Amino acid sequence: MFNIEKDIYQYLGLFFMVIFVSYILIRTLRFQSKIFEGLTNSKKPVISKENNGKLSDTINSNIKNVNIKMSEVLSLDKYKTNYENLIISLEEYSNAMMFAKIMRIGNKIGLLTKDDHITDDIIHEIDNANKLASFIDTLNVGMKFIDNTKTSDPTVNKKSIFNF
Repeated sequence: MFNIEKDIYQYLGLFFMVIFVSYILIRTLRFQSKIFEGLTNSKKPVISKENNGKLSDTINSNIKNVNIKMSEVLSLDKYKTNYENLIISLEEYSNAMMFAKIMRIGNKIGLLTKDDHITDDIIHEIDNANKLASFIDTLNVGMKFIDNTKTSDPTVNKKSIFNF
């Protein structure tokens, strides 16, 4: 009829299962709250009307210090000509590669019949050409940066008396 012993074991098992799941759930929530608290910055600057100017000055000063350190590491004033020559060489090489890619793409498209569609290979070549064009733009930005840097060499960046 009634098996009381079996029912007791079922209820005890269910009770311990609820306790175990509750324990796991509470531990997980505590662990996540510790991670979240660790991600918060307790030393963050307070932004207010009173200290906005001071905070922006501090940030600007820190960025300038980083820029100075990077310039010192790169020795821009000492190796400016070398860097310019490197960028010019890379740009010439990239332009030659771009022309070769354009010719390869044109050849592949020229071999298509009117029933053919542009293949994944052609699209891949076009993507590579676009990435190369982006790299050439990056080289131009780098050259503008180097051209705008000041050098300690007195013969460089010195205008003639005629301002040519």
